[in-house]
Amino acid sequence: MMNSTQHPLGRSVDQFAQARRLVRAVSPGSEYKEFQMAYLPAGMPAPHASKDDAPFWEGCNQKKLVIRHCNACQRFFHPPAPACPRCASTSVGWKEVSGKASVFTYTIGHHAVHASLKGHKPYNVSVVLLDDADDVRLVSNVVDVEAQDMKIGMRLDIFWDAISEGVYLPRFKKSLVPKDETATITRASV
Repeated sequence: MMNSTQHPLGRSVDQFAQARRLVRAVSPGSEYKEFQMAYLPAGMPAPHASKDDAPFWEGCNQKKLVIRHCNACQRFFHPPAPACPRCASTSVGWKEVSGKASVFTYTIGHHAVHASLKGHKPYNVSVVLLDDADDVRLVSNVVDVEAQDMKIGMRLDIFWDAISEGVYLPRFKKSLVPKDETATITRASV
């Protein structure tokens, strides 16, 4: 029988708490803030850019979220490709988007899929639907929400997770302003 301070994997709750690391993150238009993250410890592999997605990762390193855009049908698409998956046009480019999003779906990882995750508490892997990029979805993490508090439809804002010097990944945090209130504020200020 397990006592109240023992995790099902046999580690104590204190070990999981100690495994958290603080990450400095920046939101557009705000100062640096610290968030506790248990799902992305030091030692996780960084993404490797290909010729098709290099501008996406370069944008991330400049703290800009850029998504592939078709000049012919005016639609966004992701993952990046040399031609539009909707109309097959090769007249494609990159456009910056706001990074406002909502949780489309998510899963909670309880098993360490990488050696760096051993000893860490459960973490979320989330698919987020970007507000201003048609139906583009990104796989990422929501860093400031505990596993039991994750919800489909939760409003999110992007922030940039510095995984090493000059290398940033797009992560998300819970938005303080729901989508409907944002629209009302925008209309009221016009």
